[in-house]
Amino acid sequence: MRFRKRSLVIHVTFNSSAAGSLRQALGLRDRRKRVVDITDNLSWGPIGRGDFCERETWLDLNLPMDANFPAGGSNWDWIASGAKDFLNKLERSDEHLIWLAPRNADDLCGLHWYLDRFGGERASFVLVDHGLPGTSEGQAPRSIGELGPEQFRYLLDNASRTSWDEERFPRDRWVHLCNDATNLRIVHQGTAVSVMDDHFDEIILQQCSENWRRLYRVVGEGMIAIWETAHRTGDCFVMWRLRELHKQGKITSNRPITLYADRTEDPVLVHLA
Repeated sequence: MRFRKRSLVIHVTFNSSAAGSLRQALGLRDRRKRVVDITDNLSWGPIGRGDFCERETWLDLNLPMDANFPAGGSNWDWIASGAKDFLNKLERSDEHLIWLAPRNADDLCGLHWYLDRFGGERASFVLVDHGLPGTSEGQAPRSIGELGPEQFRYLLDNASRTSWDEERFPRDRWVHLCNDATNLRIVHQGTAVSVMDDHFDEIILQQCSENWRRLYRVVGEGMIAIWETAHRTGDCFVMWRLRELHKQGKITSNRPITLYADRTEDPVLVHLA
């Protein structure tokens, strides 16, 4: 008797923190299951339909690594190869299970990039758009990365798996976002939309003062203030915008604002110009 080979299920996330928690949750349930994630945050920076080499170059130019940081060199030389590796791993199977918090711009933009490459025919979805045990006030998480292993175990046992809703998640959305040619995307009324690069600049400026403040404090408080608008972002985005605000003469710094500058013995200080 011949047995039919089981299909390899690939779990897909667009958040590395979520991928780590999901791997822990899966444990030894099924050794054939794999988790594939992309560590890039596609809600900001240039995007396109080809490889991400131009994106890598743009990030090197617009948010370079601090010259005093021990590692030196580029912090972005993994972008293009990481994207290629992500896509290659997905080709190993025709059965993809996508984990998504649809309120999150990184998740949603990552999904539209996936759909541009693969379509949704081979995918099923766990949409985390509802409250879970352990989440604040039963609210839906703003990012899949907010979930820990226990919450993923709960979802593995209880969550519904849905097929691709092409009306809600159209395949051509990525093309539209690329054609918009802006460097920032948010979720508005459930849809990933492009906005101008300076969309959050006023919020970031509000974290500065006429007195010198350490860069890492402005960045951290800027992230929190932006999160309160229901958009979750990271420190690199805020630091890029502070560099742009410096170029525009709206803030002053005691030395260049660069990646990891806050981890050196000579901290970057900023104040309103």
